[in-house]
Amino acid sequence: GVTATAGCGWSVSNANSWITITSGASGTGNGSVIYSAAANPSGLGRTGLVMIADQLFTLSQLGLSCSYSILPASQTHGTGSGTGLVTVTATPGCSWMTVNTNSWITLVPPANGTGNGSVAYSVAINAGSGVRTGVVVIAGRTFTVSQPGRGCSFKLSPTNRVHGYAATT
Repeated sequence: GVTATAGCGWSVSNANSWITITSGASGTGNGSVIYSAAANPSGLGRTGLVMIADQLFTLSQLGLSCSYSILPASQTHGTGSGTGLVTVTATPGCSWMTVNTNSWITLVPPANGTGNGSVAYSVAINAGSGVRTGVVVIAGRTFTVSQPGRGCSFKLSPTNRVHGYAATT
């Protein structure tokens, strides 16, 4: 609402692309300005300033709720060293981070971001005999890395022996 002295003219000045003045862009005396705000496609809030009758009107709009997804959600590597890449899809403007507590998985910086991005990593050789599994949290989502061990191998030496009929060791 605009309250003005009778006979005094006023106008609206708006430089915000997301705010549209739908009615009352100017007037004389008392009047009203009707506006619409476009949907905010970002996870960040925004503020627009509009001059109405030489008075500053501030319009604030909240951002979208942040949402995140990763692809793939898991990866299996061979026993040797290797690398991989995880794609992060996030609401624009929403920041995310990566948490890794596995000594055999190394993150390639940067491992944090804002909006869409990716996380590169490498795995060390698994010199053990068993399968190992590590979990890395990326943008609040669980990424599981599996790596088989080299397995166990056995060898006999010699592979045969012939003994006479007497007791022997």
